[in-house]
Amino acid sequence: MLTWIREKLSIANCLVSWQVIRGTGVYFLDTRKLFAFFFGFSALITVLLANNASAAAPSKELHIAVASNFASTLKLLVQSFNKTHPLQVIISSASTGKLTTQIRYGAPYDLFLAADKAHPQILINEQLADENSFFVYAQGQVALISKEHHGDSAVATLNSDKIKQLAVANPKTAPYGLIAKQWLDANGFSKTSFQYITGENINQTWQFFQKGGVDAALVALSQIVQSPKTEQPYFLLPKDYNRHLTQAAVILSSATEPEVAKLFLTYLKTAEASEIILRAGYLPHK
Repeated sequence: MLTWIREKLSIANCLVSWQVIRGTGVYFLDTRKLFAFFFGFSALITVLLANNASAAAPSKELHIAVASNFASTLKLLVQSFNKTHPLQVIISSASTGKLTTQIRYGAPYDLFLAADKAHPQILINEQLADENSFFVYAQGQVALISKEHHGDSAVATLNSDKIKQLAVANPKTAPYGLIAKQWLDANGFSKTSFQYITGENINQTWQFFQKGGVDAALVALSQIVQSPKTEQPYFLLPKDYNRHLTQAAVILSSATEPEVAKLFLTYLKTAEASEIILRAGYLPHK
């Protein structure tokens, strides 16, 4: 490319010389023509440099569909992954149920990180995911958080007459919401116990609480841990409930970059990734 530029500069010199020779006893430089030449030349150089920069950028990209509860943690993992694998990663987050529906309708995802292991298994059964790629990457935990301290346990907190509104993720599409509902039902909290505010996913449920719209919420522990300004009291649900939040990943059959997806899954199995997941409020995979 440098040779090409030198040739063009030589043409520019000829242009200047020709204008001088044609002068009548006075050195006359036609700046309009010269300006037009250099303007066009500069524009061409800009385009060429941009094309070179584009060619140097990572050519492969990985599109990951992730359950809402794990979206912020995934961003941290991608930052770490990109230090040794500089490729573009596109993240799409929603409830596990909604993402599963999108995948069935052909959404262009390469990798699916669910909030349970049931939905990845369903996709495998429907031949929409690679069975050999199934991998448990984290153990989620549900916690009850309230604006003020109303007891020494989650049950005692909800039995307080101070709790009027409770936010819960939609149990039909969000695994965290399903676990929350099962715990509420088992402890005798019916639909008439509170005014239930249903979040489309666990992130919206958390937002309801953060914005002060509810007195309490059943959310992911990771959301509380990753919110440095959170000082409200919270209680984890019993292990018998949280053990069902085994979060699994799977490579989709329609993946355009299956090898890149395998590379990222391999990274998720490293000690470095496990440490990030643990700090984010999850129990790492075993």
